[in-house]
Amino acid sequence: MALLKCHECSNEVSSEAKTCPKCGAKVKKPTSRAVKIIAVIFGIGILLSIFVQIMFNPSESVTPQSEQTTSSPKLPWHYSTTRDDMSGKNIAFAKATSLNREDLHWPYGPGIAATLTLRKHPRSGKNAYVSLDKGQILCRSYESCPIMIRFDDRPAERYSAIAPSDGSTEIVFIQNYAKFFSQLKQSKKVLIELPMYQDGNRSWQFKVNGLSW
Repeated sequence: MALLKCHECSNEVSSEAKTCPKCGAKVKKPTSRAVKIIAVIFGIGILLSIFVQIMFNPSESVTPQSEQTTSSPKLPWHYSTTRDDMSGKNIAFAKATSLNREDLHWPYGPGIAATLTLRKHPRSGKNAYVSLDKGQILCRSYESCPIMIRFDDRPAERYSAIAPSDGSTEIVFIQNYAKFFSQLKQSKKVLIELPMYQDGNRSWQFKVNGLSW
């Protein structure tokens, strides 16, 4: 038993008493050291949890103010729009990332993913192209090259592709967009084989179901 001071009249009161015998005020029990330690540990735990979430779950990307993006966690397509300053109209994109990664020769390195993009441009029309993280596709801007495309389990088909006019080696545009898009809309997966410098033909597979385009 210990003596406490009443918070109302300052009279000494037993720690076991419920009220002050002098003024009748309720006796406030002091918080034990163990309770204080538990409260501090609990607070530190909450702060650590917030810190871990910030460090290991950062925002996936920062979208420029001029670009609007939408995506669904259940579907493979990522949609975005950006403004064409020359026409004042929007350019629309639908992108799907490859399910696999390929190991290419130095200096491109292992784990190279590909992106399949559909684009609606107000001035250049509709396009479909494949781009790599890094790499050198053996295709020129002034001469088409053959590539193979397989939709689901149907037989592979030969398509033509052409490199962009800026000389980029990690991107090719698929020609005959209407045929390609028609096949794509009826498929769940597509396998695209590209001729690679020093690596022969390499294939990237894309999940393409649920396209809203």
